[in-house]
This record gives sequence, C-alpha cells and structure tokens, in this order.
Amino acid sequence: MRIYVAGSRYDIVAVRELLLGLQGLGHIITHDWTVQSKGLDKAAYTYGELAQKAVEDLEGIRRAQLVVVLAERKYNYRGAIGEMTAALALGIPVAVIGAEIDECIFVYHPFVRKSKNRKEFLKSLQPRKLEGC
Repeated sequence: MRIYVAGSRYDIVAVRELLLGLQGLGHIITHDWTVQSKGLDKAAYTYGELAQKAVEDLEGIRRAQLVVVLAERKYNYRGAIGEMTAALALGIPVAVIGAEIDECIFVYHPFVRKSKNRKEFLKSLQPRKLEGC
C-alpha cells in the first residue's frame, strides 16, 4: 500500500521508526519529509524552499492510499492536522495513532480509524490468516 506518514517534527525519531516499520511490511512511503538537507528548523529555509516543501508534502498525500498521523505525545500537530484534513478532502482514508489530536473534530470523520499506539496500528496492517482454508 502507498502510505504518507504525518507527525510532529519534534517527534522525528518515532516518525522515522514508523516509516521503517511500514517499509518492513512492504508498504511504499509516498514522501519522507523527515529527510531534510538543512534539518527541520524552518528558519534555515527560504520562503521559496518552504513553499516547495509544502507542495512535496501535499503531492505525497495525493499519491497515498492511506495517510497515517502519529500523535502519541504532547506536541504541536498543526501541520499533521492540515495533512489529515487534506487527505480527507481528497477522499483518502486516515489512520490516527494516539490520542493527542482527539480535540480535532476531523478525528471523528468516518474515513478515520484510530489506534492506541504504533504496535496496535502495525498489527492491524498485517494480513490476516483465513481459518479453515
């Protein structure tokens, strides 16, 4: 499956771990925003560079079959919430991991499924064996 992962830039280690876990299950990451030539501090980039990053992020969302929002810790998730709503507007299903953005009304959209943690989410993606076959 083609997947885009959103999260907080302050939780970059957990986001990268999730990306690796998804790739290990055979999924394709549509855009890895965690790999930045100048780091994740916006002050290091020009306006034009930030604009290009926004375009790349949205293109990654557009190409995805699923958008995953990692929200397990108390961080700022403004960008991730924007990415989630972009996915929903495009009709792309969203998986939210954690409860830190539950105050956002779009978490309750019918296209959103919730998981308590990464382990539960990754388990839900693994193929299920059919009994009696």
